[in-house]
Amino acid sequence: MEYNSIPYPNFSISELINRKAKDFCNQRIRDAGNISLKYNIDQLETELYKLHNEKDKIQFVAYVINHINEIVAEHIAKCRTPNCRIEPESQELLYFLYGQLEENDLNVDVDSFSRDETYANNDKINQIIQKLKELKAGQEIIFEEVDLLTIDSAIAEAEELKGLQILGKKKWFKLIAGFAAEYGATKVLDEFFKGSIMPIIASLGSFITGLLK
Repeated sequence: MEYNSIPYPNFSISELINRKAKDFCNQRIRDAGNISLKYNIDQLETELYKLHNEKDKIQFVAYVINHINEIVAEHIAKCRTPNCRIEPESQELLYFLYGQLEENDLNVDVDSFSRDETYANNDKINQIIQKLKELKAGQEIIFEEVDLLTIDSAIAEAEELKGLQILGKKKWFKLIAGFAAEYGATKVLDEFFKGSIMPIIASLGSFITGLLK
């Protein structure tokens, strides 16, 4: 049997990275008592080495940062130990994680998304992905292979956008605007973006609407 092309993965890469990060946290930093600067950094370096691109690393780091903030906040609220080591060690660990972003000029914007905003944004991106998948499923007979690759590429980039919210509102909205400009200008997707995708992107808020003008 001969294969003339490599199919797009039939699973969400973004969800795979999220699962890897969740598994890491459950195994290595389940609660604040598991925070150990030396061991955690060694473990994180090993996990990050296994990831193949910077976007996947950002998403992984973002999950771990949020997890650490959550378990430390829970610990501090109940801790009665004088000079508890958890808070200073967690800060050192977070310093390492933010440093992983800064090494690639991916500085975190101080204007960060709340958890509810992140969930809402993910829902919008999932709507975009679903519409792109429906377009592909309905047009496979009509489209040429190169056209299908364009749709696959748009789906992949949309998946990656979910994990990039750690960069903050300003940078993330610029990435969304860039996504819209890149694929909305293609011959394959121009009309589809105008009718189906741009209304979803515009519904993300007034800031993105300003960037789209």
